[in-house]
Amino acid sequence: MKVKELEASMMGRNELRIATTLGEIDIADDASSITVNDQPFMLDEQATSLFGKYLKIPTPYLKSCPVDFRATTMRYWRDKWSEAETVVEGIGNNLVSIYPRGLLMLPLDEVVDMVTRVFLPEDDVRDFRRDDKTFHLDVSSDRYQVDVPNPNGIPGRPEVGDITAGGVRFLVYPNQVKAPVVSTYLCRLACTNGMTTDLKQGQIKLKGRTIEEVLDEMECAAEQVLGTLDRQLESYAATAEIAPPGSPLAFAMQLAREVGLPVRVRNTIMDLINQLPSNASVYDVTQCFTTVANQGVKYSTQLALQQLGGRLSFDTAETIRRCQTCEQLLVS
Repeated sequence: MKVKELEASMMGRNELRIATTLGEIDIADDASSITVNDQPFMLDEQATSLFGKYLKIPTPYLKSCPVDFRATTMRYWRDKWSEAETVVEGIGNNLVSIYPRGLLMLPLDEVVDMVTRVFLPEDDVRDFRRDDKTFHLDVSSDRYQVDVPNPNGIPGRPEVGDITAGGVRFLVYPNQVKAPVVSTYLCRLACTNGMTTDLKQGQIKLKGRTIEEVLDEMECAAEQVLGTLDRQLESYAATAEIAPPGSPLAFAMQLAREVGLPVRVRNTIMDLINQLPSNASVYDVTQCFTTVANQGVKYSTQLALQQLGGRLSFDTAETIRRCQTCEQLLVS
């Protein structure tokens, strides 16, 4: 997808945002749906939990109720706070968010509008996902690229054209008052491996700010990231000439332990590491971690792997400063 297609894609997803009062929300007799301003939203297990939490009903209790009594319970608490100003968000008939009016929740259409100001229409959207927890957008630009040569014929790397593009990762949390994130994002085109800077470092503060101020800060942060991409790409490419401390396997195993990767994921990575030649570089070790991030792992694990890839790429000297025997980080 191209950046110029983002707005149309959002419109095609039928994103809805309805301001109402809690008392105006109609609840079906079998608790299978709610209706707001003639717009129905289905209450599957996830949406039931979401709506129940807004009504301050414990999820285990609500799930254990017979459906007719569940509807009665929901209606009781709805009527108790019937005047509460409420915002309901959905995609089509799917409820994705419900919260008190006045909370600082970023409108996703305005986030997308901000992204289209930062990037050119022909820039690439590498990842675009939206659920009840996260709006995740990775965008890269051909204006920021590096080609990592492979003169020694390292397996797993293209002989020519091992290009990585730079860009920005945007994370917004549509159902939480939680700081959005703007961080450096790299995408290796040969395999779509992604690497990012630490997400905590890219958090945009919400406290004491309006929606407009937060969006302006996100836009400024994205422009700042673009201004550093040439340097970040140069640092990343240089790792192809840096040997890992000790053996690649021991180094990778210690990194996996430090991140707390699940055993299955760790074993998959070690299988890839074992296929590397003796002259493998930090760059090659990095690709083993970020390759597995694309193999259907949990979203949280994917983020952890991609942030580790960022540490190896951007903070290389600090990350590889280790004891040659035990691979533990050395204290400065």
